[in-house]
Amino acid sequence: DIAVGIGGGKVLDVAKAVAVDANIKMVTCPTIASNDSPTSAASVWYDETHNFVNFDCWPFNPDVVLVDTEVIAAAPVRARARGPGIAIHERG
Repeated sequence: DIAVGIGGGKVLDVAKAVAVDANIKMVTCPTIASNDSPTSAASVWYDETHNFVNFDCWPFNPDVVLVDTEVIAAAPVRARARGPGIAIHERG
């Protein structure tokens, strides 16, 4: 059994939570490069109005991160520009 998340950060975060809860392997397949969700061992939770609620830190990172560079390249420009900015800010 395996949990696969295909999409943006929120979808990937849910797939990670499912994998941990079910004690199964996890694959993330990002469709946007605006955050570190595809590779991180954490899930960030938001409410219906997209306000931060909480986060969980999981005991392991995704087992596989599968990236289609054509999909990432076709993502909105603002998303591609935001990703490196977040990485620089978070890792300082």
